[in-house]
Amino acid sequence: MGPFLDESHQNISDAAMAESFDSFFETLIGCVMTPLEGLNVQVVLLPSQKDVHHHVVFPTPPYILKKKYSNLHCLSDPVMLNIEGLIIGCTTTDILLHLGKEEVCSSSQSGDRMSRLASHLISQQSFYPLFPADKELCVDHELLEQHAVMDVIPHILMVPSNLRYFMKQINGCTVINPERLTKGYVGGTFCQIQVFPSVAGEPLTDNIVAKVVRI
Repeated sequence: MGPFLDESHQNISDAAMAESFDSFFETLIGCVMTPLEGLNVQVVLLPSQKDVHHHVVFPTPPYILKKKYSNLHCLSDPVMLNIEGLIIGCTTTDILLHLGKEEVCSSSQSGDRMSRLASHLISQQSFYPLFPADKELCVDHELLEQHAVMDVIPHILMVPSNLRYFMKQINGCTVINPERLTKGYVGGTFCQIQVFPSVAGEPLTDNIVAKVVRI
């Protein structure tokens, strides 16, 4: 999940790279995909409007790579994946942070703040339930209506954010914020998820095991 070439990274803002953004990105993807050739591993690649080499708009169209890989799937942001009946919703846009900036509540308000922020996405079945959008985000509202609505509540909702990582069960959905894989020049965190076969009549979310791993 992007961004892979974050526009805010110092090497990019200082124009310190010795090759084009597109060339560097192709090399980066090649380093990931080449060792996976011939393996039964599928890779899903999601863009971000913060990628300096990609379209600065949300919803964000898929990456277009010169080299094709049979087990690499370039999808849009946001996206709903159906993996043998397991529905996974993903967005690379930091909607939790954006909602947190606009939230109006008293310090005595009950409930967990992270759960409350994430619940807006579930209750409104929208990947971006905020209007007007955050000033850092360029939104195409026509495309938003077409591509940012959840037709169903996913079993897993991935919402990486600059806010602290968490995993929450909200209205039958496992909401995961793995935080960021890198933070500047240092390692961050990522999430490992295991989904076990469910017994008839048993909620699929009861068979999801996830943990956040620090690099």
